Amino acid sequence: MTENLQVLFRPLQDGNDINEFEKTEERTSDEPWDRFKLTKALENSPGLNIRLLQTSVHSNYKDAVPILTVGHSIWQVFEKSISLLNIAVRPGLQRQGYGHYMIDYLLRIHNKDIDVIVNEENTGALLFLSDLNFKAENVLRDLFDDRDGIEMVYHTSG
Repeated sequence: MTENLQVLFRPLQDGNDINEFEKTEERTSDEPWDRFKLTKALENSPGLNIRLLQTSVHSNYKDAVPILTVGHSIWQVFEKSISLLNIAVRPGLQRQGYGHYMIDYLLRIHNKDIDVIVNEENTGALLFLSDLNFKAENVLRDLFDDRDGIEMVYHTSG
């Protein structure tokens, strides 16, 4: 991320935010969350956190460039851990530190282990998480139709 970048990581607030969420999902996922799935998750999962990651670049003259939605994440906090349900950064903006920012936020705010289940064919996500010291701890057979899920875990201690 560039030094003049202003980063906002904030909860969804309105229909425009949901539209931005859906755009990112459509660009990053083979099985995107849509408005219906998002609404159902919110209704059925108390404590579900959904945040948009947005940026605004300020020049030396303090002129703001319009805010750009970069990505989002969805997680649920439990007593001893965080379940990361979704993390996405729009193509063209990936590999610039935005995903790290979102994971660092979770660790800084909650200081708990993080687990996430990734489709075995999503090598980009598996490499990203491995680079952040997540470890593969479990294989969930046929979780994604005929593909396995890999449970990746980040341990805050030991």
